[in-house]
Amino acid sequence: MKLKVILIPFDSITIPIEIRDTDILPDKPLILLVEDNLAMANYMMKILSEKYNVFFAINGRVAIRKLDIIKKPDIILSDIMMDEMDGIALLLETKNDKRYSDIPFIFLTAKTSEFDRINGIQNGAIDYISKPFSSDELLAKIDSILRVRDKYKENIKTIINDALSNTGIEKTKKNTLENILNNNRLNETEKEIVEALYFSNMTIKQLGEKIGKAESTIRNNLVEIYKKFGVENLPSLINMIQRQF
Repeated sequence: MKLKVILIPFDSITIPIEIRDTDILPDKPLILLVEDNLAMANYMMKILSEKYNVFFAINGRVAIRKLDIIKKPDIILSDIMMDEMDGIALLLETKNDKRYSDIPFIFLTAKTSEFDRINGIQNGAIDYISKPFSSDELLAKIDSILRVRDKYKENIKTIINDALSNTGIEKTKKNTLENILNNNRLNETEKEIVEALYFSNMTIKQLGEKIGKAESTIRNNLVEIYKKFGVENLPSLINMIQRQF
C-alpha cells in the first residue's frame, strides 16, 4: 500500500520518494518505523526490509492509527521531533495501552541531550541510536533485542508449563488466572511474570535467574502490576488473586 509520495530537491533534480510498507513474510519479525524525514525513512526501509517486515508511519498520530490495523510489531523505531505527535508522545501512548505497552521502543534521533535520553528511558524507551548512525549498529541492536526477547519468552513459558505439570494444576485454574489478569489490564509481559511467580512459587530473584532478566527489571514490572491491582507488594498481590478464584 502506497502511503506517501513527495518530491524533494536533490542536486537541482526533483526525485520522487515513495514509502511503502513491505510485503509481509510470516517468518520475519515486524518493525514499525516512525520517521517524518522521507529521505531518511526511505533509506531505513531499504536497510531494514532485508531482514524484517517493516511498516511506515510519518508521525506518531499515523503510527497510533496503524497500530490498530496491523499485526503487533516486535519493535517500534521512532524519531523524536515530528509534527502532530512527536516520539515522546507516541511512547507514552503505547505505554498506556496494554495492547502495546510491552513493545520494545527505540528512539532514532539527532536530538540526544542527556535530558532527552533520561526522559525517554524513564518513560519506557529501551535505547537511543543517534543520527547519523551505522546501519550495522542499528541491525545489531535490533537483533540483540529480539534474541533477548525470544530467549525470555522461551524460558518463562518453560517455567509456567513445568510448574503446571509438577503441581497438577488444572487448565481451568490457569484460564481463571488469565481472566483475572486481563480484567486488571496487564500486558503480555506482566501476565507472564505473575503466572510464573504464582504457579512456581519462585522468589523474584530466582525467576530473574531462570529467565535471564535482572531482578531490578522484574521489580520494576511488578511496581506497575501492583498499581493495577491496588496493592503494595507480592504477598498482597498473591492474596488478592487467590480471593478472586
